[in-house]
Amino acid sequence: MGNISDHNQALFDNLKSLNLPKGKYIVFGSGALMVRGLKDGHDLDVFVSKDLFEEYKSKQGWKLKPCNDGFYLSKDGIELWETWGPGDWDFNDLVQKAQYIDDIPFVPLDITKEWKLLNGREKDLLHVKLIDDYLK
Repeated sequence: MGNISDHNQALFDNLKSLNLPKGKYIVFGSGALMVRGLKDGHDLDVFVSKDLFEEYKSKQGWKLKPCNDGFYLSKDGIELWETWGPGDWDFNDLVQKAQYIDDIPFVPLDITKEWKLLNGREKDLLHVKLIDDYLK
């Protein structure tokens, strides 16, 4: 892992403590930048399989929150998502392409960049520059 902040490390430790089954989740969004020490984050977005999402809906402490056209689950800075948008992303394909860092699967930076360009928010465009600079 890169030189990451204590806060980011705590988020990754929280994720690891869940002991999610391999092949059933992948970190997306800014997590791929956070693990490389490129930015600080306030939460960790995790794309999970449909069955894992359903399982966690009934686990104590997880809050179901609305967002755009769907919902996500949130607890202790970890957000579990059963969809990843914008764009049309195949969960199994992303899991096959995962880059493992410290035993955590991450969406590769090139795909993260593509997703951030689709999002097009100001913060996403700043993150695209961070990715480009990192990959130089």
